[in-house]
Amino acid sequence: MTSRRMFHGAIVGLAAASAWPQRSVAQDASVTAIDSHAHVFKRGLPLAANIRYAPDYDATPEDYIRNLDAKGMSNGFLVQPSFLGTDNSYMLEALRRYPNRFRGIVVVQPDIRQDALQELAAAGVVGIRLNLIGVQNPQFNADPGRCC
Repeated sequence: MTSRRMFHGAIVGLAAASAWPQRSVAQDASVTAIDSHAHVFKRGLPLAANIRYAPDYDATPEDYIRNLDAKGMSNGFLVQPSFLGTDNSYMLEALRRYPNRFRGIVVVQPDIRQDALQELAAAGVVGIRLNLIGVQNPQFNADPGRCC
């Protein structure tokens, strides 16, 4: 059974497990500025079932790095776009390929397992989001098998 307290505890644990390199940002001279929100995707990725739109262009991790470099920013947060749903694989690939540049925010199901959260943290994920547009708010104190 997943309670709201357990869910929030998992979120805090996920964030704590993936602190930006093992030192504080203030101690790391290579960190100049951090962009807080960008999406990476390419055409042809599997789309979520209930999307409001699907872009007709690519936004690759390399595109984002060029943009960060042009703006004098050293690091960025990748946020899973809603049109890809809970298939975070493309973003996770970018996190693994550029661990010194990116951290991520994934989209997950409310009943995600603790071990899955730990795997995400190991890949550079520091937060989660739930896409709740058009769906009933999850009951975190409900049986995970019947959560939503």
